[in-house]
Amino acid sequence: MATVMPQLMRVVGVSAGVLAGVLITVAPASADPPPRPKIDQKQALFIKYLTDNGVPFVSAPKAVALALSTCQILSTDSPTRVQDAATAIQNSISMRPEQMQSFAAAATGVYCSSVKLS
Repeated sequence: MATVMPQLMRVVGVSAGVLAGVLITVAPASADPPPRPKIDQKQALFIKYLTDNGVPFVSAPKAVALALSTCQILSTDSPTRVQDAATAIQNSISMRPEQMQSFAAAATGVYCSSVKLS
């Protein structure tokens, strides 16, 4: 767990870049800004990212629920919120540290991009 914490903190910082990269690859070129993704589009984007990056999940609804609970944990003022989020992810499904990083990056990028850890 100790090695996961610094990785998870870096993930939250780079998740906006990951999401931007994913959105750039799926967004058509246009002079107008792209519309905000609808909830079902967010879920599709999130699940595609997990699938493409080999991150295990039981079902799409359970993965989305875990992502939303991760966001809820990260949005608190708790000094242990990153560790708490990592523990919640790890307790929900068995993942290698790099898979947990990818899950956290996707969750924060798609569902809680406004979370700031600094």
